Formats: sequence, structure tokens, C-alpha cells
Amino acid sequence: MMNIIDLSVIIGDIDLTIAYLRDQKILKKSHNHCGKPCLQIFDKTTSDNWIFRCRQCRRKFSVRQDSIFSKSKLKLQNLLVLVYAFSNAFSVTQAGKLLKSTVSEHSIILS
Repeated sequence: MMNIIDLSVIIGDIDLTIAYLRDQKILKKSHNHCGKPCLQIFDKTTSDNWIFRCRQCRRKFSVRQDSIFSKSKLKLQNLLVLVYAFSNAFSVTQAGKLLKSTVSEHSIILS
């Protein structure tokens, strides 16, 4: 089981966060479109910094595609903190404090 120190290391870097979520099978490691594997490319315009792009039609897909996080607007690091908090029976108030007030309790409830 992950402890709070491990969590803080993982959420300190988006690449580590994505790698962890992929290792846990929460995010996909690859995406196919037009019958072929997509390229994973760096895209600083997204909060996750990475997208999949179809080699043929060039359509873009989020790394969150087909995951429980696909509709969320929160950063993956914040989502991982929330998953950690609620899987460890934290209250909404405690989860909010864990996020260091980066997300309001109202946002946590609505996400």
C-alpha cells in the first residue's frame, strides 16, 4: 500500500503520476485509431502534458481516454490525491486539507 511520502513523490511530477496510473491499469499505455497504434506526443497545452495522436488522420486523444478520469477537469495529480484520501477513509475536509486548498471541498464533491 502506498504511503503519503510515496504519494508526494509521485504527484510531484506529471510523468511519474501518469506512469503510476498506467502501472495500476487506470490509464492505458497505448491507444489505437484508424486500425493502428497512435503516437504518444508531448503537448504542453494540456494539463497532462501528453496526448495520443493518430498516425493516419492526426486526431488527438487524451491520455485519460476511456478511464475513470476522462471527464474530470482536475489535474491527474489532484485526482490521485483524492483517490488516496478516500481509499484511506479521509473525510472531505481532510481530503481538502491534503490537497493544500488547491481544490475547494465543493469541487471535490462535484468531481
